[in-house]
Amino acid sequence: MLSVIRSGRLAVVKLHQGKANALNTPFLQNIAQTFNSLSLDNECSSIVLTSASPSIFCAGIDLPYLSRCNADEVRALLDSLDSALVSMMECSKPIVASINGHALAGGCVLAAACDHRLMTDNPSARIGVTELAVGV
Repeated sequence: MLSVIRSGRLAVVKLHQGKANALNTPFLQNIAQTFNSLSLDNECSSIVLTSASPSIFCAGIDLPYLSRCNADEVRALLDSLDSALVSMMECSKPIVASINGHALAGGCVLAAACDHRLMTDNPSARIGVTELAVGV
């Protein structure tokens, strides 16, 4: 789901969850745990968040996963999303999002939770909170 690659005091966190890095409860829990651990790691001074996919940073919530969830599972997903975002926003280390492809919906929010964002110059890459376009 995630890999952490060390280069000196830099930690590069790579998302690799299926084709689109879609966010589901276990993936979000893994994100929260990773950033909480890196925040406490004295050997780490800064973090880059990127994707193992060359064209998709993160496509947001895993909609097929969400469609199979009951009410308690949806609540757990939302709690996990909250925990992941808070772990990033409260991280004691600066986080740079290296957005190497599409960052849509929750993927855009994940990038926004970082301290700084850099995006590919690929003109086909899109970023945005797409829920707004459909009135959610």
